[in-house]
Amino acid sequence: MGGSGDYLGLADAVICMDSYRVLDLTQRARDIAAAHDRAAAGAAPSAPAAPPAPAGGLSSSSGGGGGGGSGGGGRSVHIPGYGPVAQRAPAAVYSEGPDGLKVAARALGLISYGSQEVQLSAVEQLVDRSQTRAIADALKWLHARVARGSGGGGRRTLTQLLAELEAELDQKGLDALSPRQLLGSYARPRRFEVAAALNRIRTLQVA
Repeated sequence: MGGSGDYLGLADAVICMDSYRVLDLTQRARDIAAAHDRAAAGAAPSAPAAPPAPAGGLSSSSGGGGGGGSGGGGRSVHIPGYGPVAQRAPAAVYSEGPDGLKVAARALGLISYGSQEVQLSAVEQLVDRSQTRAIADALKWLHARVARGSGGGGRRTLTQLLAELEAELDQKGLDALSPRQLLGSYARPRRFEVAAALNRIRTLQVA
């Protein structure tokens, strides 16, 4: 979006993402907006008046420890009252049964999942195609578990399914992803990358 600086003086809160940290830069944004207004009016710079507290119930704590380019007294933000995160249970992943589902890692950031393509190019934690191969077969493993639960075994939340997957890998190793043949081309992914791939499946249904 071009010209977003025009909104700095109007915003109740200005939030910045820096190195995976959420920073409250509301005060810094107001200082910039005030300085811009003075320059536009041809007035001599002076210390800006203390702004009112940000709306929305923002509370903050010191960010500390540096943070790359955050600067400007950036603060970590906590927003109370957002409410608990709902635990969602996958109800269906794919229309076909797990035996008829074919998956393949086409590239580092691309999985073929049945008739779909699962695009993972924005999942920057993937560094080797062997991780993508493991994720592709993990998706098939999860599809089988979801289908089994929908058939009367009881639905499990995504958190529970990922915990079961990790427990299976801890107990049986990566061979659990391909029980019918032993493959030496896997690298174990984290649960976060598996979840990222699952969330990109267009036929995924959650309840």
